[in-house]
Amino acid sequence: MAIREDEDVAAVMGINLVFYKTLSFGFSAALGALAGSFFAAFQSFVSPNSFTILESVIIITIPILGGLGSITGTIIGAIIMIAAPEIFRSASEYRMVALGAFMVLMMVFKPEGLFGKKLYEQAYKV
Repeated sequence: MAIREDEDVAAVMGINLVFYKTLSFGFSAALGALAGSFFAAFQSFVSPNSFTILESVIIITIPILGGLGSITGTIIGAIIMIAAPEIFRSASEYRMVALGAFMVLMMVFKPEGLFGKKLYEQAYKV
């Protein structure tokens, strides 16, 4: 949490930035590789065309919508981002417009996400 809030202060406090950033990168790469191996085993074929820009945007949007730093928020964000296009399937011409409008409203009225806390609240337990 200290590295996320302020790298300079964390370094002054004696936290080894290189070690923890490398450890974080390694864990995320391992989880990505594990997920990719499950996907390849399930599909039995993988090509660059297996993923489009829409999937990338949805994957990035899920934790932002739910709230960064909140596991519950990420789960709720995933449910919303996966279920919303299916719910609005009958209005196929307007479902992406509705989803975009929802995201804009979220950024205006609740920028920390549905279940996200403001960063200072997480750091200082306000």
